[in-house]
Amino acid sequence: MADGSSKCEVMKRCDIGAFMARSDTGREAEKNRFTLTGLTVLALAFILGLSFIVRDNLNVMVVAQGDELSWRASQVEVEYLKLLIAIKDANATDAPDLDELRKRFDVFYSRLPLFKNETLSDEAQANLGAMQERLDSFIPIIDGPDARLAAALPEFQKDLLEQQDSSRSIALGAIQGSTEIQALQRQRVVLLLEAMMVLIALSAVAIVATIFFLQKRTAEQRRASIQAEEKRRQLQATLDGAIGGIVVCDKDGNVIDFNAGAETIFGYRKDEIIGRYMPELLLPTDAREAVEQSMARYHATGQSTFSDSGTHEFPMLRADGTVFPAQTQITTAQMQGGVIFISFCRDLTKEKHHEAELTKASENAISAAKERSRFFAMMSHEMRTPLNGVLSALYLLEEGSLTDEQREHLDTALFSGDILLLHINDVLAIERSEDDRELEQQVCDICSLASNMVRMLEPMAKEQSVTLDLEKKGLKGRQFLSSPRALQQILINLLSNAIKFSPQGAVSLFVRYTPSDGFPGQGVLRLEVSDTGIGIASEDRDRIFDDFVSLDERYERRTGGTGLGLGIVRRFTQRLGGSIHCMSEVGEGTTFSLDLPMTEADLDAQLAQGDDALRSGSVTLASRRILVVDDNKVNRNVMEKMLTLAGQNVRLAEGGEAAIRLASQQAFDLILMDISMPDVSGTQATRSIRAGDGPNRETPIVAFTAHALPDELESFRQAGMSGCLMKPVNRKALIECIGKDYTTAEDGFTVDAPVEPSGVLEPNQVSDLKSFLGPEELAAHLNEFRENADSLRLEMKAAHVSADLERLKTAAHALAGTSGMAGALQLFGLLRDLEQCCVHMDMGRIDLLMAGLDDAYDRLCDAWDQVLANPVACDTAG
Repeated sequence: MADGSSKCEVMKRCDIGAFMARSDTGREAEKNRFTLTGLTVLALAFILGLSFIVRDNLNVMVVAQGDELSWRASQVEVEYLKLLIAIKDANATDAPDLDELRKRFDVFYSRLPLFKNETLSDEAQANLGAMQERLDSFIPIIDGPDARLAAALPEFQKDLLEQQDSSRSIALGAIQGSTEIQALQRQRVVLLLEAMMVLIALSAVAIVATIFFLQKRTAEQRRASIQAEEKRRQLQATLDGAIGGIVVCDKDGNVIDFNAGAETIFGYRKDEIIGRYMPELLLPTDAREAVEQSMARYHATGQSTFSDSGTHEFPMLRADGTVFPAQTQITTAQMQGGVIFISFCRDLTKEKHHEAELTKASENAISAAKERSRFFAMMSHEMRTPLNGVLSALYLLEEGSLTDEQREHLDTALFSGDILLLHINDVLAIERSEDDRELEQQVCDICSLASNMVRMLEPMAKEQSVTLDLEKKGLKGRQFLSSPRALQQILINLLSNAIKFSPQGAVSLFVRYTPSDGFPGQGVLRLEVSDTGIGIASEDRDRIFDDFVSLDERYERRTGGTGLGLGIVRRFTQRLGGSIHCMSEVGEGTTFSLDLPMTEADLDAQLAQGDDALRSGSVTLASRRILVVDDNKVNRNVMEKMLTLAGQNVRLAEGGEAAIRLASQQAFDLILMDISMPDVSGTQATRSIRAGDGPNRETPIVAFTAHALPDELESFRQAGMSGCLMKPVNRKALIECIGKDYTTAEDGFTVDAPVEPSGVLEPNQVSDLKSFLGPEELAAHLNEFRENADSLRLEMKAAHVSADLERLKTAAHALAGTSGMAGALQLFGLLRDLEQCCVHMDMGRIDLLMAGLDDAYDRLCDAWDQVLANPVACDTAG
């Protein structure tokens, strides 16, 4: 649908892009016109302003102003001469005309102030001041009596004659100053005119450049608009030719565009659907109502269930009325006429058909995988059973008296048989390592696990004259959450390979835990297996982890390997989230290093969970009628004690037949059913109860077993069981089991996971046994367990010697059940693995487990002796 989404988006961009391109072009043209007009108006305003400035300066330079100044200058000189003549005439007569003289004086005196505001030279200005001062001194005489004036006429005449040059200087200075001012004004006007011409020229250039730029921009926009239109047409043609259908509707749901792909899908021609109501034509009734509600919601709130929310699948309708599955993506776009809905539709008919075929193929593949598993199980039984019989017969022949040639042939047969058995075991191990289910994380005592692995492989090392060492660091007092079985498989393969390829050499296992800084409870577990064997060439180190890779074919044949061991190690390492590396020198030895992320288990919290929750009132259960079915007396007694202490009404049945009989006579609220029982198995008893018409036909029946494989769990479900409670079980797990509502459990079947083996004793189990049995009864219980265990161990050893795996499996299962109820966690784990190995006929691992049986049992007895000797002691690490 990603293709449909992109096409729908392209369609939306096409229509909107073309519209926006046209709109943008118009807006750009309008903007360009405004820009040109604004620049023109601005240039004209500048030119007009300069014109006004020039006009004002020209008005200042009026020529009449200069003529007037010349006239005033000449008038000063004329009036001066007239005053001088009047004084001379008055001096020449005995009866002077003094009024005329006063008149001439006043006229001349009034002319001088006219030059004060004119620009004069320094000399003319000084002469003007001196003359003004002299005339001021004669004013009292002029305005005085005639006799005084007449007497002063000679002196007055003398003074005027002395001022004759001054008068001339004042007139010439005024004219010169006026001339200089006019020259400056003319120069200013010239500068203004030059500036105006430059501005006009620059404005003209700017306008021309702007016009050129705007024309260029307009041409580019026109080309872009043409290209956008062409691209839109190309994209429209592409979408019209697309396989998917594109339907465009207006805000009311009427079709406004319908491409060729839509015509093919829906069977309508474009011309007959345009303008019609889309939901009515293209959607069946149910889908139509949902789409109409979504459109109404969009118009009301702006939000919709379908539009702009990714892809959706719903049925659509063809023109012929056929309903078909379709995938649709709807987007919205805002146009001038309002919102439009663009839908990309894809016919899923073929895809749904292919999907159904893939689903069927997947189911077939799963079925094939189950068949493969059944094939391996069949190979395990059909090949290993007769092979074990052959090897057992050969071992019996070995004990008789043989010639050298016969013994040589017998050794060859035994060696070939062992190699064949190892090959079969490796193939089964690789099958288990490819299980894609997540490894179950359980509390694991890696310190004890590593010690047990080394102890189990010591016989093999002695046979090869190999020194086997173990070094541990950072593990004391710590337990971890991991998969013990995966770790065991890793260590067994690495150590056995190292021993096998280092005859008469040395092999060491180094186990170190390093806590992570800043992450409490987190850290890295380093496992290093080093040997002094033949080594691995550098060019082979990358491929040694591939399946069926044998580097030295002759040596591999001699040692009986299949090349699968390191492949198994790599798979389990990856499933644990770790990494593996190899360092080796040819002839010097090899070191395999594994780094595994680890989470520490909280031991205090585990022990706290085993406190007496019932007596503290933290757990409250309604009294229920419970039937416990187990062929082991010890297990029945322990379960009775635990359930009675929890306030339950308990009945006991010692086997399947007894369980069927009691279930037909009395109604129970819950039945705890052991699986492996000698007369009638737990599944057989469950089927009988379910098939009958007794009061417990619908009663929840929970399998109570020490170990169950996935296919066995499925058989429990098919038999009618409601769940499975795995041994060993502590009080907390038991309370959770009987308090569970099995009618509401998912898939009607629940599995309560067992405690994964790590330490010698399980703390919660020990706490439970101590709390409700008391010292004396606990000691008696353990004595009974030891008697039973001793008998079963002898049975197991006899079955192992005779290679009777069914007998060995039965004895191991029985001992595992009693061990689990006795808190023997480590022994229980060994027995559970042994039971599974018997199912898969893994003789190599059976030999290793049987070699460690007595040691695990001895460690258990020592741990319980310490508990009995010290009532507050509880061994959690072993």
